[in-house]
Amino acid sequence: MNPPRASNAAGKIVYSHPARGKSVYVNLTPRYACTNKCVFCDKLALEQLVDANLSLERAPKASEVLRELREMITRKTPWIVFCGIGEPTLYLNSLLEITRTVKKDFPRVRVRVDTNGHAKLMPQNKKRDVVGELKQAGVDAVSVSLNALTPADYKRVCRPQFKNAFAGVQEFVRECVNKGLKTRVSFVKGVRGLKMGRNEAVALARKLGVEKKNVLFREYISRKEFGGI
Repeated sequence: MNPPRASNAAGKIVYSHPARGKSVYVNLTPRYACTNKCVFCDKLALEQLVDANLSLERAPKASEVLRELREMITRKTPWIVFCGIGEPTLYLNSLLEITRTVKKDFPRVRVRVDTNGHAKLMPQNKKRDVVGELKQAGVDAVSVSLNALTPADYKRVCRPQFKNAFAGVQEFVRECVNKGLKTRVSFVKGVRGLKMGRNEAVALARKLGVEKKNVLFREYISRKEFGGI
């Protein structure tokens, strides 16, 4: 009989990104849990890009995350970023608890949440002031994956589980801006059949209150770029 497998032994909970300096990243989502099923989400390629296995068997407890963070945070750590392969706001309570503790124990370290912007659409959050709670906990910034320019394209390439998700993401972005969170939005380029004009994307972001310098364009990355099949 084989011994029981350690619950998160295979996947990284806290990791660094070799191409992005000294920031520390937090992975909260087991089995890549997300409210989108994006056609361009190549999990293997993304894991190869960050040189980390991000497949968790269960959601880590806040105490586990904090224990690992305390081992990795140094005087040179600029950011703690909630970013795995999945949607961190699915575990909003844990995210808030971790943020509050980080800001208490390491007040100089800034906190960012990389998100698809669906938090306000999730049934469990319907009666919550999600953005207000993020701000109050100490989140400094959000990076929202908008990814498309129209509702039809968003539905086609992101395949959200919520109706009117594109409008919901835009509302989330506006609220983040209005409540003083440093807000950036990102769009994906290189997806077959997806129209992605830079000027149009910047115009949409500016309409939502996002500064031009905070509009990012990400190249679609596939495992082919890493010699996969």
